[in-house]
Amino acid sequence: MALSGAEKPPVANFLYRHVIMNDTQTDMLSNCGDIFNGTAAQTYFGNKIILMIRDPLDRLESEFGFLGNRDVFRNLWKHNTGLQFPSTFQEFVSHPATANSICKFLLGFSLYGDSQIHDSDYELIIKSLDELDFVYGLTSDMGLTVQNVENRCSISISNNNELPRYRTSLYKPKRGDDWDSIETTFNKLNQYDIKLVNQLAIRFQKQIDELPAGRTIKFNGDIYDSVYLFLNGEELRSPLEIYANDLDNPEQVYAWIKERKNKLNPVLAQLMPQFNGDGKALLNAWLEQSIPTLLSKSTQLNLNENDPLETLRELTSELFSSLA
Repeated sequence: MALSGAEKPPVANFLYRHVIMNDTQTDMLSNCGDIFNGTAAQTYFGNKIILMIRDPLDRLESEFGFLGNRDVFRNLWKHNTGLQFPSTFQEFVSHPATANSICKFLLGFSLYGDSQIHDSDYELIIKSLDELDFVYGLTSDMGLTVQNVENRCSISISNNNELPRYRTSLYKPKRGDDWDSIETTFNKLNQYDIKLVNQLAIRFQKQIDELPAGRTIKFNGDIYDSVYLFLNGEELRSPLEIYANDLDNPEQVYAWIKERKNKLNPVLAQLMPQFNGDGKALLNAWLEQSIPTLLSKSTQLNLNENDPLETLRELTSELFSSLA
């Protein structure tokens, strides 16, 4: 999206590689496996392939929050693993279905499937990186990534040196005392992803060392820019869903909201057109209206107008702990 200027990613196609769900919603895999199957040199000769990588643990943490409060992915997890979607990030990281997920994506393996990465799979990825014309990027440095793409692809993505930041993850689980244990488990189960990201960082550095001097690109925006994108899914979603995974039983949140959607949705639908995509202003207005109606009069919850997501997190905890 930083490259195209779009606020939402397109449907996966030849030019944009992403995950695709089958018609029965029982399998999801990426459409980039043919790039890394070991026979792509002739097929993709003459093409420049842009490959951007994120820190693998941060990416998995974001996935846990982003996909975990969407029914289609929770159901896919249950279908593929036979288990309920994990209630904690520690549980999510510890399951082999999430191990080396970057390599699995590149190779076109099923999301949350039982296939695992081996030396031969990793070598197929490296083979393609060596044979094809890749342009590298890191999401941790999107300014240099955009400059690298412009330089290597001989294109101008934007004449502006400041670009909008899109799709910052709204939900991240609170990092508790178990974070060291999570990192240890992740490092043990994701050695191929870690090795791949280190290799790509080296290749990225070699490319940006060749950048011409003179231009610096920065990204503006914050987490609140993602609020409207979250709420405007296939169906209108409640702000209460953002922090559903904080609770021991997230399904309780979705069931509660579903039962009351005819009452909850009109309030949000009336407010959304008023703030022209300003997620912070929208949340402040929604919380101001909703707190008195959702909590008992004896419960005090002050609205933090500077960080309404903090108040929303407190509201979600207070509301559903009182209903348990």
